[in-house]
Amino acid sequence: GTLSLKHLGSTVLNTQSTGINITGSVVADKANIGTSTAQYSGTDLTVGDNADSQNGLAIQTSTSGVGYILFGDGSGASAYRGEINYSHSTDSLTLKTAGTNRLNLASNGDISFYNDSAAQGLFWDSSTSRLGLGVTNPSSLFHVQGSGAPAIRVQDSDGTNQYTDYGHNGGNTTFVSRNNTTNGSFTFYRYNGTTFSDTFRINADGS
Repeated sequence: GTLSLKHLGSTVLNTQSTGINITGSVVADKANIGTSTAQYSGTDLTVGDNADSQNGLAIQTSTSGVGYILFGDGSGASAYRGEINYSHSTDSLTLKTAGTNRLNLASNGDISFYNDSAAQGLFWDSSTSRLGLGVTNPSSLFHVQGSGAPAIRVQDSDGTNQYTDYGHNGGNTTFVSRNNTTNGSFTFYRYNGTTFSDTFRINADGS
């Protein structure tokens, strides 16, 4: 048989052979599903038991819907300061912090990282296996683009302010070598798989 619980003439709970049906919202201090013990005291919802081989949580929407998990600390926009969402219309996964897109995984495998202005800063082009920094259509394996004088820096952590910058500005390609408070030098090597041999050298004094 069926046992029903009503409130103001409306059924809010009834038992069936397959389980319990609840109409409306359920308010509880804590909930454990598939287990009687929460392994971490700070969680209000625990799904599954550590003796199980697998467990999961399913979020279902329509083919054009969005499923999400929200992290909030207040009302209004503060109710979703952090967010993980999956858009089924584009089959993409987005991660947000401070209410702003930070990471997007596209259906084709492209990966976009966003800067503090919510603009794409780092882009992985899955179809070409190319990485773009400041550019969303990288034309080489590693493509750097920026205003002013964009440069790539390689720094030696064993010393202080010892690095080289490779950059480009206004049609001019630049190489910079620094050795802390003195000028750095440039050395071009040949390598046969065993031995490095100097080919060309520019010393710190320019000779």
